[in-house]
Amino acid sequence: MSCVPAELKEHPLLFTLSASVHSDVLAGMVAKLSSLSKVGSVGCLSSSLPGLGTACSLAWLDRARAVTFRSDIPGRPRVQVGRRRETKETVSGEGEVLRRVAAGGVSWPDLWDRRATERLPGELQALRPEDIHSVIVLTDDAPQGLAQALTAFPNANKLGMTAAPTPFVTGRPYTLMRDGEVFSRGAVGIALLGPPRPSLKTRYHNLYTISDTMVVTGAEGNLVHTLDGKNPSQLLLDSIKRSGVKNEDAKEDSFYVGVLEDGQLVKAFSITSGDPKRGTVALEADAAPPLDARVQLFHRSRKSVATAETWEKRSALCFMTTGDEDGSSADEPHTLEDVFLSSSEKGFVCSRVLDGRPEEWWSSTVPGGVASLEW
Repeated sequence: MSCVPAELKEHPLLFTLSASVHSDVLAGMVAKLSSLSKVGSVGCLSSSLPGLGTACSLAWLDRARAVTFRSDIPGRPRVQVGRRRETKETVSGEGEVLRRVAAGGVSWPDLWDRRATERLPGELQALRPEDIHSVIVLTDDAPQGLAQALTAFPNANKLGMTAAPTPFVTGRPYTLMRDGEVFSRGAVGIALLGPPRPSLKTRYHNLYTISDTMVVTGAEGNLVHTLDGKNPSQLLLDSIKRSGVKNEDAKEDSFYVGVLEDGQLVKAFSITSGDPKRGTVALEADAAPPLDARVQLFHRSRKSVATAETWEKRSALCFMTTGDEDGSSADEPHTLEDVFLSSSEKGFVCSRVLDGRPEEWWSSTVPGGVASLEW
């Protein structure tokens, strides 16, 4: 870090540092990283990279096209197993909003868009929505409030990583940094303006298909009620039997519902519970795939370990989800150039712009999942 060219310090810095760094040097390293930019830095403590171990990732972004920000907008905890979809009324929990809508003359979309703009982090409020093409976020486990605020930028791909939990490392639930200041909650991030515009892509490693393609025909909240009009729990059991997964392994392994676009897996959600009699399966997600979505069932063995690939793709910013078993490290220090790669056991969140419109924010905690901005 002592060899950083002086000209780079004139640009804002995005950084992550593995929480596995020895406690004796952690504070000093965070302070050093925060000093590598004269115009602003944002970062967090992350997980170790599979196959590489303790890692530090750095990205300096053109100061003319990047704006750093800090958000303390509250969100809500991740959903529990099996719940109905909450409406915007219950998410906000503010009686005044309800009264204004009930009185008439104010529509939900107009009111919500207005509130989103008003609640934007101060650093972003003066930016023109049409100028923002990407937003990068490092967040705690409740990003919903910020996600709603960022709908004010409908043309922007949004990509975030949930920081690694650090209660036994720093005494904070999460450790987020901006300009040398440390935060336990909320989010920090960078908004990117002007060309070139990157694409936002997702992919999954170590997932294996165990079913044919099906269509979601019944869903509510994070619950899938029917697939092709049939009982999804029974379909899962039948698929496991056909796949050859042994009963003793199935109890330890993980199974997923994956969403396909143009025949490719782009989203995957853990199946957290199911009941063959009732049929419904619950997903670790804020919302189940929508009706008519094309999906498949997937399997991931606990014996399979996600690894940080060679990452031949350059000019990319990648957030990767790790699992409990992803603990291997490289024998020697390894340097990746022209790619920002960070990971967290808590996964990533994102919202892509598809056909000119932003999709609903969604999160993924599937080990081996990767979301990346690629230039």
